[in-house]
Amino acid sequence: MIVVFSLMRRREAIDIAAFNRHWLDPHGTLVCRFPRLRRYSQNRILASPATSPAAQRLQLDGIAELAYDTDADQEAATQSPAMAACDVDSPAFIGAVVRIVAEVREIVPPPREAGLAKLMTLFPRDAEAARQPEYDAAIRRADGVVGWIRNTTLRQRGPNSAMPVLDFPVAEIDELWFRTTAELERTAAALAPACGDAVARYAIEELRLV
Repeated sequence: MIVVFSLMRRREAIDIAAFNRHWLDPHGTLVCRFPRLRRYSQNRILASPATSPAAQRLQLDGIAELAYDTDADQEAATQSPAMAACDVDSPAFIGAVVRIVAEVREIVPPPREAGLAKLMTLFPRDAEAARQPEYDAAIRRADGVVGWIRNTTLRQRGPNSAMPVLDFPVAEIDELWFRTTAELERTAAALAPACGDAVARYAIEELRLV
């Protein structure tokens, strides 16, 4: 499976509530029309002790997540009229963005139910090379992990629309699910020593639209 992540920072002229409203509708409605789309989530970033210093500096407001069966399916969606409509709409609420096309590996199959606590960790290239196997071992020791996906970057690019591109080269994106926010925050604290200062880590409210 192929997943496309869009790391987004909102326009300076709008607040986070307006950003989230526009992202859900009309933008989310447009994305749901993409051909061959298997899964679509809006990962809304929460204020949390789990947020790393690198994440605070990056100042993301949301991470879109779109899954396809194959890379060819993803490219078909990219060339579709529905994607073109999204590219026209994006500057209305997004100030800067970068897209990460990644290959998915399920380490612990994610839960089917929605609404669970979710931790997303973005590894820049140098940080990714330095963190294994200590980081993986810390996750396996942690209490409450009910899903774990590792997304390895295939390519990274800017948007088709004329928006600024975020300068954050990503090697991998890890997604962890928990039953409770307390379990998420304890695990984030335990992982911090194995991550390094360059890793961006976020607590997430996940909205599954497809």
